[in-house]
Amino acid sequence: MSQNFSRKERALIADLQTVCGISFSDAAKELKKYGWNIQQAADSLFSSGTIDSTRPSMVRVNENKIKEWFRKYQDTDCSNKMLVEGISTFCEDIGIDPEDAVILVISEYMGAAHMLEYTKEEFVKGMERIGVDNADSLKSKVDQLRGELKVPERFEEVYLFTFSFARPIGQKSMMLDVAIALWKILLLDKFDLLDMWVMFLEKHRTTAITKDEWSLVLEFVNKVNGDLSKYDEDGAWPIVIDDFIEYISKTKNKE
Repeated sequence: MSQNFSRKERALIADLQTVCGISFSDAAKELKKYGWNIQQAADSLFSSGTIDSTRPSMVRVNENKIKEWFRKYQDTDCSNKMLVEGISTFCEDIGIDPEDAVILVISEYMGAAHMLEYTKEEFVKGMERIGVDNADSLKSKVDQLRGELKVPERFEEVYLFTFSFARPIGQKSMMLDVAIALWKILLLDKFDLLDMWVMFLEKHRTTAITKDEWSLVLEFVNKVNGDLSKYDEDGAWPIVIDDFIEYISKTKNKE
């Protein structure tokens, strides 16, 4: 699998993005070059002319403004949480569909614990990390945030985060219908066999998806995708992948 960044490294990447207005991949590359020293990385970018040195060195966000912004979406019965209705309004305000994969990027910045629920603390943390304190500012960064999904290591982080985010509270596995819906969002244009994978699951799978299965599906996409000649039947794939390969073979034989 591609490299995972630690929580501290992700925070440094987010900070350098905020300071310099650059992409996730460029920030990660620059930080690696300077041993994860953000000051040296930022100085290099400004001195090289890559970044406009007239820009403020840091986008300062107002925590009180973020909290006030959150009030628009807070649940009437639990003022510390934003639930389905509030999240729908939040998505509308920043110009995205609730099923847009970018909401998962935003949720990862928040470190959100549960799908369809953001706490005030998570919301404030996420907006501070992104560097915004109002809907218009976040709306202007949506394309940049969506672009992070094109960076393999960043995509993997968001993908793996999604499992813990989307599984039911107190459960170790993700409900099958939720997993299918999320695969349709996350693996669109990435997995050549996505339609067949979904069809296979809907016909032959009844149980929830485990953490190992979730992570190894991404590994399958990265290593094999639509080229089944790369599939090693003696590899350490979960049974569901082996069964999927058999399903493809039987389907092709019927054609």
